[in-house]
Amino acid sequence: MEEPKEKTKQMVGGSSSDDVSENWFERLSVKFKGRSHDMVRLGLVIIIFQILIFAIWKYIEMQNEGHSLVPYQEIITYLGMVCSVILMIWCCVGILVSINVHPMKREISKGTPGGLLLSIGGLAVTGFSINYELMWLGGIGTAVGGIGILFILHGLGLLPKEHVAMGMLLAMGSGLAVIVTLSKPETSLWLLGPLLMIGLGMAGLHHNRVQLVGFVIGCYLSGVGSLYWLNDPAATASALLGGGLPLLGSGSLFLIRRSDTEGMESIFQEGEEALEDGDTSKALEIYEKLLRVKQREGGVLEDSRMWAGKARALLAHKQPDRALTYFSIAQEIAPLDDKLWFEKGRIYQRLGHWAGAAKCYQRTTELQYIHSEAWLSLAKCKEKLGKNEAAKEAYQMALDQGSDKFDTMLGQGRILAKQGDIKESLKTLETIIEIEPDNPRPYMVRGDIYFNIEDYERAETLGYSIAVQKQPDLIKGWKCLYKVYQAQDKVDMMIMSISRILEVDEENEEALWNRSELNYRLKKYTEAIADIHTLISVNPQHKKARQFKALILEKINEKGWN
Repeated sequence: MEEPKEKTKQMVGGSSSDDVSENWFERLSVKFKGRSHDMVRLGLVIIIFQILIFAIWKYIEMQNEGHSLVPYQEIITYLGMVCSVILMIWCCVGILVSINVHPMKREISKGTPGGLLLSIGGLAVTGFSINYELMWLGGIGTAVGGIGILFILHGLGLLPKEHVAMGMLLAMGSGLAVIVTLSKPETSLWLLGPLLMIGLGMAGLHHNRVQLVGFVIGCYLSGVGSLYWLNDPAATASALLGGGLPLLGSGSLFLIRRSDTEGMESIFQEGEEALEDGDTSKALEIYEKLLRVKQREGGVLEDSRMWAGKARALLAHKQPDRALTYFSIAQEIAPLDDKLWFEKGRIYQRLGHWAGAAKCYQRTTELQYIHSEAWLSLAKCKEKLGKNEAAKEAYQMALDQGSDKFDTMLGQGRILAKQGDIKESLKTLETIIEIEPDNPRPYMVRGDIYFNIEDYERAETLGYSIAVQKQPDLIKGWKCLYKVYQAQDKVDMMIMSISRILEVDEENEEALWNRSELNYRLKKYTEAIADIHTLISVNPQHKKARQFKALILEKINEKGWN
């Protein structure tokens, strides 16, 4: 039975040659990480300087026509050679920069060695042709080497398969421009085809945001073609045309479109600032734009921040279900990010999915043990799930880590009551009341404790009544008082509690129904029918209310009332 590759690698005590090569490329490329703009700018400066010194050389030649080379021309020739060598080096630098910039997963394929052989072969053929003054052969060698660079880029995973055709147009067009300018320097008509291919290739690649491909190919063609400084400097014009066009065009577009890491970072910053400013529509638009761009580049699963950012924007737009989906995608990319787990737990909690929320908070504490908010949230979820002992431990952990003392101790008070330790629970609540005497929540908990042991008088006087005094619009408090009075069959007080609820929320269907029933019991049919009419206007589909209305009308008719 064949063993998995990973296991085989471990058994032999090392990695495959492809992995070693890939790691070597990755380690070397790190030296240029975050410096892509500087590297591209320097490449543009070199080619512009090359064009400038060629123009100076040509001017001197025209001024000294028929005479031998002047010393200035020799100096310029040496400068041109230096520039050509730097441009060839910059071709390699461009590949390393592309590794940092390009978001695709890179896997070295079989095309890489072939492309390397073609590029080296093109360099060798060009050098041979220069030595023997075979200009047409030098043009072919330069073009073939350019295609080799294309294969290297594709082999390294820097050029997707679907974009190879565009890259081929660019490489062949540049190579043909070199051949034409060498073989037909007297006419520009022959250049229309190659220039059109270069234009189409560059436009197609940059439309798909395949960064720096044209720049890398241009560096190679310019460098190799500029070797003509050795023999026939006039022929350098071919390299400056064939290689300089994609180099200058692609490099300039790369800088303008800010398609590298630095550019993306600034867009991320814009999205975060929009969220902080409360402009959720703008934030959502920015993150959707980022996702579209990354999708075109094939790097949508490389950066979790895009998905998390869009999730936060959707959450701010009150779309928690969709936000949850995007947080899940972000987690697949960054499964060890405790912040993502915590935020996902918040969404589950908002949706009332306590088990899901508890799982997320539990994972957050595993990844980041010192996280008081996560422990407090985990405790609340465990309490909702009825896991009181686990909740108690989580509340204590949150308290030990400096979480909000009021919230944490309030939770502990509830858990103690649920575990039957009423005395200790009430003592804890007294401590909490001392911390925030005007907060209604501890009084509500105290009311719940007394209500559960059927001490209705204390539930009212020491619990719910004080809570609604502290916060008169606390609907939950009035509902609890209604239950207390219901247990004692105090109908008038029940009506009073419901009336307070309707003062806060006049369209509360439950309150309208209950007060109508109570008034019916008291034979106050006019008040009962008024509440039913309001209920039907709020909810026309309330069948039970319509049936009750008919019953009340019968009673009214029996009394002979209008």
